[in-house]
Amino acid sequence: MRTQTTNPHNKGHYFYYSCSRRRKLRKMCDCRQPSIRVGDVEPMVWEFVRELLLDSKRIRAVMESMIAAERETSKGSPEREARMWSDRLADAGRQRSRYQEMAAEGLITFGELRERLAELGDTCEVVRGKLDALAGRMERAEQLERDMEALLEQTAGEGPEDLHPLAGGQRNEIYRMLRLEITPSDEGYAMRGVFRTDALLSTARPGASSRSRSRRTAARR
Repeated sequence: MRTQTTNPHNKGHYFYYSCSRRRKLRKMCDCRQPSIRVGDVEPMVWEFVRELLLDSKRIRAVMESMIAAERETSKGSPEREARMWSDRLADAGRQRSRYQEMAAEGLITFGELRERLAELGDTCEVVRGKLDALAGRMERAEQLERDMEALLEQTAGEGPEDLHPLAGGQRNEIYRMLRLEITPSDEGYAMRGVFRTDALLSTARPGASSRSRSRRTAARR
C-alpha cells in the first residue's frame, strides 16, 4: 500500500494508504483491501511503538538476537566460510589454467576443454553467489547493530511524554530501525518487527479503555 492525498473540491487535504496495484489497474485489480485513513492507523501504531521504546532491555535483547542470527553460519564463523568459498574460487582458477595447458599439449580436445571450462564457470557462479549472500548477511548484521545503538541512544532517558512530540520523519526512522511491518486484517492491524512475536492492534471500538488494553496486551507479547 502507498500513501495517497486527496483534496476534494479544494476544501482540505485527506491522507490515505491505498493499494498501489488497484490505483494502477482499477477494476482489473483483484485486491479487495479498502483504503485506510492515516488518522485511523498511525496513532494506534505509534502508541504501540512508543510503549515498546520505553523497554530498552527488550529492544537490545531482540536486536542482538537478530544480529547473532545473521552472523551465524554452518561453518562456525563468517570469516571461516568466506575463506572456504574464496579457496574454492582459487582452486577453480588453477583448474582452468591446467585444462588450458592440457589442451595446448594435446592431452584433451578443444571440445573437452570447452565442456570443462563451462563446468568450472557454473561452479564459480555458484560460489560467487554464496560469497555475495554472505556479504549481504554481514552487511545486514552491521546495519542492525548501528540501528540498535542509534535507537537506544535516541530513546535513552526518555519518559512516556518525551516521545509524543517526535515528528513524522523521526517516527518513520524509528519504524525502519524496528523493521516494522503492518498488515491490515478484518480484526485490526497485524504488526511484525524486531520484537519477534507478532502483535495485533484491534480496530474494535467498544471504548477507549478496551483499545488501550488491546495495545498493552500486544506489547507484552
